[in-house]
Amino acid sequence: MAERLGVPQSATVACGDAGNDRAMVAWAGLGVAMANGSDDVKEVADVIAPHVDEDGVAQIIERYCLNGYAGG
Repeated sequence: MAERLGVPQSATVACGDAGNDRAMVAWAGLGVAMANGSDDVKEVADVIAPHVDEDGVAQIIERYCLNGYAGG
C-alpha cells in the first residue's frame, strides 16, 4: 500500500499483536508491538505500545504521528 501511495518505507508505522503481523511490523519504518502481543511480534518491533485495553494504538499515534516523528 505504501508503495502504491508513494509513501517511503521510512514514513510508515505498523502496529501488530500476533504472529501474522510480524513481517508487517518488521518492515515498517516504525514497527510497533502491543504489550499484549505475542513474543514473535515484540522480537522485531522498534517500540512496545501499551496494552490494547489502555488505548495503546492511540498513544502511538499521538506520540509518533501527530508530533512529527522523524524516524530512527
